[in-house]
Amino acid sequence: MNDDLTWQFDVTAIEWLIVLSILIILAVVDAVATRRCHYKAFKKPNAMVMREGGQMSIRAEELVPGDIVLLQSGDKVPADLRLFRVKGLQIQEAALTAAFVFATNPHGR
Repeated sequence: MNDDLTWQFDVTAIEWLIVLSILIILAVVDAVATRRCHYKAFKKPNAMVMREGGQMSIRAEELVPGDIVLLQSGDKVPADLRLFRVKGLQIQEAALTAAFVFATNPHGR
């Protein structure tokens, strides 16, 4: 009888240690993911532009009027822009309207 109680205690202690180690691992993974997220959120955006006949990547702060900014799917718009060649444009306006609906190009180009 006494041996049964000792065995149950050991299994319970092992289970407790497993749960505790899983919680510690999850806390570490969450801390790392949160740190990466904050880093990406505060990272200054770059812009791909056409200058001097070629493409180059510059910091968004260095954009000047007259720069031709090249955007690809998933890019964040680095500044106020005028679009003059568009194909299949969809814009996620959630940051502006709090509605998760894509706005499409009304001209269909």
